[in-house]
Amino acid sequence: IKGKVGYMSPERLRGAAEPLDVRPDVYAAGVVLWECLAGRRLFKREEEWATIHAVLEGPVPVITEVRAEVPPELAAIVSRAIERNPDARYQTAAGLEEDLEAFLAKRGARIGGKELCDWLRDLYARGAEEGQTQLVTPLESNSSDEARREAPTGALRPPKPRPS
Repeated sequence: IKGKVGYMSPERLRGAAEPLDVRPDVYAAGVVLWECLAGRRLFKREEEWATIHAVLEGPVPVITEVRAEVPPELAAIVSRAIERNPDARYQTAAGLEEDLEAFLAKRGARIGGKELCDWLRDLYARGAEEGQTQLVTPLESNSSDEARREAPTGALRPPKPRPS
């Protein structure tokens, strides 16, 4: 097994007999979404075996138990994405995307390809104005050599706030 066990689906950790499909990736995206909303890790424990146990059998708090201000519709999307049973989970990433976009649209927000392109264009333009030569976050000096070799290139930093 390669990867971070806190983001692996239960079926992947159990070594599912049938070939895996996209649902483990949907699960991982759901865990990331839960963590972004909660501001903390969902399954991370001190020991890797404890993290595996948490993924497989530990309680999975509904996001509203951690952040009461999360709207119930969004909480339902997150809960469905991190279902332990892959048949109860979103069957495709497109299904998860559709529900997230519908949730945002109900609130008057639109996040799609055009908005992403506009954000990237603005990000790169601001970087050029500020004299930045790269838009990547350097790896920590204590990172392992292997992590540095495997790190993706071109990772974007969040935009810096402009001084008022």
